[in-house]
Amino acid sequence: MSPWPTAYTSYRGKRLIVLDGIASASSHRGAKPGTIVSTSPLLVAAGEGTLEVSRVKVEGKKEMPASAFVAGYRVTTGDSLG
Repeated sequence: MSPWPTAYTSYRGKRLIVLDGIASASSHRGAKPGTIVSTSPLLVAAGEGTLEVSRVKVEGKKEMPASAFVAGYRVTTGDSLG
């Protein structure tokens, strides 16, 4: 069984599927949507608030916890998705 629809974006030219996350009303002023505002936990600025990403799947790879994605792809605060 596969959940549908999925949310996806890109990171460094690879498709990144967001499998699990929690929306938060906390705002990061001035951060453009898609900007990574924290790597532990993985928080991404959204139009209204942030998204705490907990599981992802990179194109051609197995799904993984967001912490493994951050470590393996050397994600830093200020990087952007999309």
